[in-house]
Amino acid sequence: MNTTSSSRLLFTRPLYLSIALATTVEFINFILFGLIFPGEGSSLKAFVWTVGIGGIGMGSVLGVLIDIVIVGTARGRDAFWATVILAVLTLGLVAKLFTWHMGGAGEALGFSEWPVLYLTVGGVLALGAGLVLGWLLFTAGGNRFLARLGL
Repeated sequence: MNTTSSSRLLFTRPLYLSIALATTVEFINFILFGLIFPGEGSSLKAFVWTVGIGGIGMGSVLGVLIDIVIVGTARGRDAFWATVILAVLTLGLVAKLFTWHMGGAGEALGFSEWPVLYLTVGGVLALGAGLVLGWLLFTAGGNRFLARLGL
């Protein structure tokens, strides 16, 4: 791989992996709080909000934050843990509180009846996504795995 290509990967990998993991996390949230513990509103509204806005939107925010804050400034263990912290703050705290305060979108999800479960699941899933993302981006094993996948 040439220098330009590997330099580009430093900045594109965090973005597309963050979007993929955040979308997965939000799809799990949709299954739990849109289907298993549904709210009063439309399942379509819940899906668009969680997967579309939450997954793609907050995944993009997380990827850009990783590019700005971590890439080129931290390495190894520091970069790994900084990624975990950013993921928990972005996907676990900000995304869940943002959804909590959105009236129409919140009605479609069942978190008003299960608030502690909603916040706990969001935090745990964000932690898991951060651990996976940190491993993939900032460890030798994660980079080898991505190379085997052609990413």
